Amino acid sequence: MAAGLVIQDPGAGAGRPYQAAEAIAIGEMVALDASGYAMVANAIVGADHQVPTVGIAMHAAALGEQVEVKHLGEVEDADAAFTEGRVLYLAETDGNVTETIPTTSGDSVQVVGMTLTSTIWRLDISPTYTTL
Repeated sequence: MAAGLVIQDPGAGAGRPYQAAEAIAIGEMVALDASGYAMVANAIVGADHQVPTVGIAMHAAALGEQVEVKHLGEVEDADAAFTEGRVLYLAETDGNVTETIPTTSGDSVQVVGMTLTSTIWRLDISPTYTTL
């Protein structure tokens, strides 16, 4: 996701810095651990189940570094091939979003935004999620 990624900065109040609990790449969806540290989010059932997502990483961060996480705004991904007007969900793949709603028992379903074009989507995260 990172090669052609542009995250529009919607201005003050749309994000904040967190300390990274693990390495996080630019453009990865981020969740918070019990101590409030940032980690890579995913919707998959199992030991690496990290929900809810709270935003998208504005830049890469190593373990222990600060990472700016945006909670609202537009994301342009030149490598994407979205269908315009579709709901986006937190994906089972670490840090990603998908147009396909997760269906595996135990997975989480969390809306993270909506596609505007084939390469641009609106980050607008639902504060709630459902576990299948």
